[in-house]
Formats: sequence, C-alpha cells, structure tokens
Amino acid sequence: MTHCKNRFNFSFKDNKILDKFFKKGLVPIIPLTGIIKMANYSTKEFLRKIGVSESTLRRWLSENRIPQLNNVKRDWKGWRIWQDEHVEAVLEYKNRKWLSFKKKGEK
Repeated sequence: MTHCKNRFNFSFKDNKILDKFFKKGLVPIIPLTGIIKMANYSTKEFLRKIGVSESTLRRWLSENRIPQLNNVKRDWKGWRIWQDEHVEAVLEYKNRKWLSFKKKGEK
C-alpha cells in the first residue's frame, strides 16, 4: 500500500495518479460534487487576461460600454470577482471595436 503525504498534509492511499502529481509539486483539483465551477479572477488577473489597462476597464465600466459587466459579483470587501463569462464579453467587445476601427481606416 502506497501512502503519499504532500506539503498540505492531505493523505491519499493507493492512488498512483495523485502520487505523480505530488512528486512534481502539483496540486490536483478534485471536485467534490462533480459540478465544474467557473474560475474566479481578481481584477489584476482579469486585466492580464483581457489585455487592457485598469484605467481603460474603469472607463468602460463607467460608460457602461459592456452591459455583461453590470452583473459582476463582489466579495465581502467590495472587490469585484470576475469570471470567464466576463472575459469573453470583454474580448468580444475588443474584437468588435478593433474591426470597426480597421474598417474606418480602410476608407
């Protein structure tokens, strides 16, 4: 019987797949309910994913340019919790904006 203790003091017995994860220093994510949860991002992570500056995002929010961003949940501190659906909405908006800018430049 193999026994693997990782740095988080979880122990798994008889599971070679998990042993490989821990030996590489990785931590597997094991859903308890079988429901796949969407990833949550901090504002800093969100900005990296969408590729815009914080001032641009704040301007878009104040001007209500992307309606899907109105339903962003907040944590107990009042900070926004971004999800994949918000990333997709911003990237779609950026793509539309870029295409319209490109068409104007072609004339």
